Amino acid sequence: MTTNLAQQFSRPSRWPSPGENASSRLALDLAMGIKTPKAIAEDYGLQPQELVQRLQNDRNFSRQVSEYRNVWLHPMNAAERVRIKAAVLAEDGLLEVWRILVSDDINPSVRLDAHKHVSRLADVEPKKDLADGGSRFSVTINLPSGEAMQVVASQIDDDDFPDDARPAYIEDAA
Repeated sequence: MTTNLAQQFSRPSRWPSPGENASSRLALDLAMGIKTPKAIAEDYGLQPQELVQRLQNDRNFSRQVSEYRNVWLHPMNAAERVRIKAAVLAEDGLLEVWRILVSDDINPSVRLDAHKHVSRLADVEPKKDLADGGSRFSVTINLPSGEAMQVVASQIDDDDFPDDARPAYIEDAA
């Protein structure tokens, strides 16, 4: 059976999941090389020398690190590497952005810009409504004949109805 390289290297199934054992996560963290070995050792409650000994004495562990490293550095995994490294850089810069936000010595327009960037990162900035002033949604219904029917609708606001024409179900919901 031939494996598609893009599938194999974009998100390898043999990479540990967040819930997997600490040994596999440790091997992946070492293979990725985003943090220093000393910082990784501290994250796992180890002394740096313990980490070195484990790499030298545990063949299975060192083989696992090597396999993860090969996958991590493979050209088909470049987009994932860039995405993860950019996320780490963004996280590392949050403390500096916080200092900008709380410092009265920083120009207010710079502080506002920093606030906008943090809001965007946190995905808490207000969402823009569509041109017609309301949010829209669509529902696609696949019919047995193979055809698809799509319904596009807008959110209904109370202001859309005159007081005497408001349907009963809206009254019940209020």
